[in-house]
Amino acid sequence: MDRAFIEWPLSLWRDDSATWNFPTAPPSSTFDVAIVGGGFSGMWTAYHLLGENPGLSIAIIDAQQPGFGASGRNGGWCSAFSPMSLQAVARIYGRESAIDLQMALVHSVKEIGEFVSRQKLDCGWRMAGTLSFASHAAQLQRLQESVLSFREYNFDESFITLLSADEASQRIQVPDTLGATYSPHCAALHPGKLVDGLVKYLIQQDVQFYGSTVVSKIHPHLITAHTSQGTV
Repeated sequence: MDRAFIEWPLSLWRDDSATWNFPTAPPSSTFDVAIVGGGFSGMWTAYHLLGENPGLSIAIIDAQQPGFGASGRNGGWCSAFSPMSLQAVARIYGRESAIDLQMALVHSVKEIGEFVSRQKLDCGWRMAGTLSFASHAAQLQRLQESVLSFREYNFDESFITLLSADEASQRIQVPDTLGATYSPHCAALHPGKLVDGLVKYLIQQDVQFYGSTVVSKIHPHLITAHTSQGTV
C-alpha cells in the first residue's frame, strides 16, 4: 500500500494550529518551479527562491498537506547543531567546508527568528539556547570531547561552553548532574504554527499549494505528479 494513502493521524501540534486542505494539482499545469514536499525544506526553498526572483511562479506539491510529515511531528526546537560532527564533514569535504556548514546553521537559526519577528508569528519562538547535562562519568567525557572538537575548528566559548556541576545547577536543577554544555544557538517553538506562518506568507506571494497529490516520477527539468486528472 502506498504510504500516501494510509490514514495517518494528525500531529498533536495540530490541536491548536491550522489544518490545511489544499486541492489536488490541476491537470496539465506548468510552473517555473515545482517543489515536491510541503514541509519546512520545501517551503523555505520557495521563500529563498522568491527572495532571489520575486517573479517566479512556484507550486508546492505534497502527498498529504503542508506540515503533515516530520516538519509537523518534531520536538519543537530549532537548532544549529547537526547530527554529523565537524570532523566527519571535514573528512569528506575539507576543514573549511565543515566550518562554513556550521556557520550556515548558526545563521539559519537567526534568520528563522528574524522571519518570525517580521511576520509577528505567534509560534512560541524563544531563543534561549540549549543545555546538555551529564549524570555519569561517560556522559561527562562525551560532553568534554564535544567541546574540544568544536575548539579544534576555532569555535570558542561564545559558541559552546562547558559548565561545572555548580554552574549547571544554577540554570536548572538536575539530580546528580556532573556538568553540562551550553550553547545560545538554539530556539524553542511551536512547529505547527511556524508551518502555518510560512504557508500564509507564501500564499501572499502567489505560491500555489497542492495537497493529496503523489509525485510518482521526477525527470530532469520535469516533475510528473500522479493525480486522477493529469500531470504537473
